[in-house]
Amino acid sequence: LPMAAAAAAAGTRPIIGIFTQPTSRDDPTPMLAASYVKFVEMAGGRAAPFFHNSTREQLRETFSAVNGVLFPGGSSSVTRGAPLREAAEFVYDLAVAENAAGGVFPVHGTCLGFEMLSLIVARTDDGVLSDFDAEDCASELTPHKGDTHVWQASKLYGLASPPPPSRA
Repeated sequence: LPMAAAAAAAGTRPIIGIFTQPTSRDDPTPMLAASYVKFVEMAGGRAAPFFHNSTREQLRETFSAVNGVLFPGGSSSVTRGAPLREAAEFVYDLAVAENAAGGVFPVHGTCLGFEMLSLIVARTDDGVLSDFDAEDCASELTPHKGDTHVWQASKLYGLASPPPPSRA
């Protein structure tokens, strides 16, 4: 949001490149979920496609025309050698270089995009991600002792139903 506010004050809106994904495992045609475009627009930005099946030169051109990148969720393969992963890793490396040189180039990953970023940053697929089944597994949310005042003042706490009576 600070970036969007600064851009609005300057009369400009940031352009966020959203990575496309293959339509399916059998169809490499790029697709981009409209919900990610709306996500960027609701934050005050403009969305532009970052085609996963572009050449490195095309990726470099797109990189120089946008102000940040969003790696969306989905079900594409992000293993080493997958076209999406290879293109994302190239763009991530450009972003790291830009930020190291004093520029500002934000990188965001949602769901699968965040998992892919984890693999890219680790530079390995070994032991980074593992299966975890949390389906139908309720957990109790308990604030730390010193944070009780913060928790009770939050909107989330106000929406919570009262705890069941204790059985003593």
